[in-house]
Amino acid sequence: MYLRKTFKREVAVGILLAFGYVVYGGDVEMVKVLVWPVFSFAGLAFGLDWHGKNSSNSDGSAASLGMR
Repeated sequence: MYLRKTFKREVAVGILLAFGYVVYGGDVEMVKVLVWPVFSFAGLAFGLDWHGKNSSNSDGSAASLGMR
């Protein structure tokens, strides 16, 4: 079965690197604006990826409340 790649984690890493550049540049007002959206997206991207990998059966289908 072919699974389509969504690049969520790669985009999240890119956004975190861009945020790090803004922090390094010292633009405090922009950091105040960007901190919540950047970390929310990154956390959701990595969290959903982790959850998807941990909740799938060996055949690739998702488990439904632990019942088979």
